[in-house]
Amino acid sequence: MPFPTPPHITMDRPYRTTATGDWLILTKAPIALSTAMATLAGYYLAGGLMDGRGLTTSLAVALMGAGACALNQWQEMDQDARMERTRRRPLPDGRIQPATALVMAMSLLAVGWGGLALGGGAGAAGLGALAAVGYNLIYTPLKRHSSNAVCWGAPIGALPPAIGWCAAGGSLLAPPLIALALFFLFWQIPHFRILQIAAQDDYRRAGFACLQASEANTRRSAQILRRTILLTLVTGAATPWAFDVIPAHHTIGHALLALLFGLYLFRQLREPAHAAHLRRAFHAINQYALYVVLLLCLLR
Repeated sequence: MPFPTPPHITMDRPYRTTATGDWLILTKAPIALSTAMATLAGYYLAGGLMDGRGLTTSLAVALMGAGACALNQWQEMDQDARMERTRRRPLPDGRIQPATALVMAMSLLAVGWGGLALGGGAGAAGLGALAAVGYNLIYTPLKRHSSNAVCWGAPIGALPPAIGWCAAGGSLLAPPLIALALFFLFWQIPHFRILQIAAQDDYRRAGFACLQASEANTRRSAQILRRTILLTLVTGAATPWAFDVIPAHHTIGHALLALLFGLYLFRQLREPAHAAHLRRAFHAINQYALYVVLLLCLLR
């Protein structure tokens, strides 16, 4: 999601103007790649090898993620045209035609889901369909009516590792998966809340339900954000304990690093209206998620 710099928070690279760059923006390629990595991590943590089944499942999830993101931009192109940070996306800027984008989105979703059904099995395909329906038919419309849409959308972000876990033959009721899913569930909320606070004027201009711009409400939102970050850190620190193969001294070290992340994040959020603080907090919470997944995979 590339943003211009002032007055909004910058989280990504500048817009590209090439045709290839436009398609990467439409499908939000970095997000599609991250969902594929989360899927592959779930597959590996469930005991699967880095084999053809795991790679096929991850690729299929990436295609479905790209299709869902493209469909999301097609659904919100009128709102994007009114927002400073999104008005130069390919659809509102006219570089890609809406009908073309819709065909591409539905094709990616169909091919991705078919690949998931063939490569990952019925359970993984069912979770993939649930993720697409939840994102495009529940979360996306709900954003226009409730500032708490992120709370409804958060469970969708916990599904990619569950898809990989299921494709590897793991039980969806296994304690390690439940712990990992809870971590991703809580992580999604501050990940999006930071964006919501940073771009609240833009959201309101576009007609999305959002936080009020007053300083008092912004600080109250930051307090809620701190609580969800605390839950994210706690679940992230506790997740290794659910994996019996990870030694105790590694989990203790991980808990200490979670504490350091927390101190840094809370320090940045003391001034929630400051774009630089929000930007640092956004990158830190994303780096923490990457750290948790890497730790689990390396020590499995």
